[in-house]
Amino acid sequence: MDDSRQEQPPHEQPASSRLFRVDPELAPGLYVVSTPIGNLRDITLRALDILASADIVCAEDTRVATKLLSAFGVSARLRPYHDHNGAQARPALLNDLQTGARIALMSDAGTPLISDPGYKLVREAAQLGIAVYSIPGASAPLAALASSGLPTDCFTFAGFPPPRSSARREFLRELGKTRGTLIPRGEIVVLVGPGEVVVATADVLDAEIAAADETRKMKDVAAEIAEKLGLGRRVVYERMLELRDEKASEEPEDEA
Repeated sequence: MDDSRQEQPPHEQPASSRLFRVDPELAPGLYVVSTPIGNLRDITLRALDILASADIVCAEDTRVATKLLSAFGVSARLRPYHDHNGAQARPALLNDLQTGARIALMSDAGTPLISDPGYKLVREAAQLGIAVYSIPGASAPLAALASSGLPTDCFTFAGFPPPRSSARREFLRELGKTRGTLIPRGEIVVLVGPGEVVVATADVLDAEIAAADETRKMKDVAAEIAEKLGLGRRVVYERMLELRDEKASEEPEDEA
């Protein structure tokens, strides 16, 4: 394993007063460890055990990790692992795992991989037959959902919207079709309750077309109705053409 790892200074805290225990028999593998999302006491005792026992702790930001570990007197060998260095760091970490290392993966706050780095590391470790363990704990989306009063039987976590305005509008437009509670992610977690379900029957579609402003372009009207009813634009546009032709055929011919 790489010896260029950052090791925290030892603490003088006696073992009898620790909240954690160092487990020399900890099984080899990758441990995905949840951390607090605002209150240090949200940490679990098992998470502390893993962080104290791992050969390496991969952290999204080693400065943030050092503050958390120091608060509980945990000494750990830290390595940075984030979106910017993941491609370069993964091969060495996977090699260590294949040779029997115990590696913990933590993000700055909450459960790793949930809008945080780690997905590719976990995926490639699993593909190599390396054991992956999830150490549950705090998760911002679930905490927000549990206290929101919105339906919890069906919900969608959508992650961060794209940064560009056009892509973000399309992202949000697609999410508008979501059934159930919607959880998009930003600097804060936002929850949106389920909207009214509109059943797009043929009668509903025809009624929407009939109510549309005839002075507008058909393609614009079709796009608007398609978005509202969750239908394809081509389906709506072709139905508009059919209704127009039917109307024209029913009109009496002008007498000479």
